[in-house]
Amino acid sequence: MGDLANLKPGILIAGILLLGLVVVPLVRMVQRRRLQLLEPIFEPGTFRLTGFAPVWAEGRVEGYPCRYRVVDRGKNSPGGARLELGVVAPFPWQASPANVLTRALANVGVMRDLAIDDPQLDEQLRFTAADPERLAGQFRIDTAREALRRLAGGDAFAGIGTSDGALSVRWQPRRRGIDENPEAVRRRISETIGVATALSYAPR
Repeated sequence: MGDLANLKPGILIAGILLLGLVVVPLVRMVQRRRLQLLEPIFEPGTFRLTGFAPVWAEGRVEGYPCRYRVVDRGKNSPGGARLELGVVAPFPWQASPANVLTRALANVGVMRDLAIDDPQLDEQLRFTAADPERLAGQFRIDTAREALRRLAGGDAFAGIGTSDGALSVRWQPRRRGIDENPEAVRRRISETIGVATALSYAPR
């Protein structure tokens, strides 16, 4: 009995390792297959697939370094998609859809809610930045506001922001048939580039 008890942990560990050896490569293969369909969006000769799981589709679009990934739903995650555009941004800022909770926390002073003096965007999004004046200043340009309205008005938009040399956009939850659809992804990238160019963010 003692020998059998000692075997059980070993069998469990072996089972987990075997599962990992089978499942992870399978997930990676599926991700690579669906992202391969995005190649025509990128400039010729720049497209490649990187990463293990999740896999990124990388390349250049209109001169901007660009990478895109799709994450499936999980037990504790709604999944979704993420786009990172390589840009030269002067300072970090974030914006995400406002909701009842964030508005309530802002009203009682628990959460700081910045305004950019655009009624529609201030109502729709919650802005954060270390330098509020610079944040408001960059969105005084009408084309920048219009570009952000267009992007933020899309289905499943979950946030945008700059950090570490990238303009990042998130969409949640995971939407099968859309997150990996070439035309939908092309539109997402185009609208994100629209924001970058309106804000005069040069390609990195």
